[in-house]
Amino acid sequence: VLLELPGSYESYLEMLSKGQRSYIARKERKAHREHDIDYQLVTSRQEVEGYLREFIASHDTLWSCEGRTGWFSRWPHIKEFFGAIVQKCLPRDELVLGRLLAEGDFIAGDLSFRSGDILHWLQPTRTTAPEWQSYTVGTISLAALLRHATETGVRTVDLGGKPINYKIRLGGRLEADSIIIGIRPGFWTRVKLSLFWASSWILNTLYARLWYRRIAPFLRLKARPFWSLWIRSKLDWPDPARAASSVDATKDCDLHKRQPTSHT
Repeated sequence: VLLELPGSYESYLEMLSKGQRSYIARKERKAHREHDIDYQLVTSRQEVEGYLREFIASHDTLWSCEGRTGWFSRWPHIKEFFGAIVQKCLPRDELVLGRLLAEGDFIAGDLSFRSGDILHWLQPTRTTAPEWQSYTVGTISLAALLRHATETGVRTVDLGGKPINYKIRLGGRLEADSIIIGIRPGFWTRVKLSLFWASSWILNTLYARLWYRRIAPFLRLKARPFWSLWIRSKLDWPDPARAASSVDATKDCDLHKRQPTSHT
């Protein structure tokens, strides 16, 4: 989902429906009226490590409360990988780490990367404390991030894939991406590609769709990181019967039931 931003935050709000503008304003007024709310950007290397620990812990707790595995727990070694990426991007001002504080305590945050005038909104998080559920602090935090984005020259925000509906209400539009696979011409190459697609489709169906998303949660088993074998087979899963007659794959990605996105 892509969100095209105008030159100012006020102009962005005018893009939204009257109901959506009223909803955001009402939530912001309630939070600021009843609490000492502050939105900050983490920019110093000294603060980043502590911020990431707090963000990841909040994100894992949020998904755990929904009976699911968070992004930082499902991918093997993702924390170490992401920590290294952060250290590389921070000196180049490509990292946007936002946090929403109430009385100095972390209640929501947004983790984003910036490339020129494009902002990639990677992961949000919010507190699971019952007393904050009526405030929708995630919406307040994202609104503050979009205000900052318009003030610093961002023109496009990549909001990612599912869930979709609230991103559309915020002015985003759904875009599809494509996966193109180039192969050498030849009969045996097509056979190998067909076998690969068929085996990866079977693995995705049995492991990701049935076991990981349905059976394991039903049995209340402790979530574990994805299998490395499944990750290596993660390209696309078109109908295996059609794979033999196709040299390229442009079918929208169906991994984790994700809606097509427009990541660069």
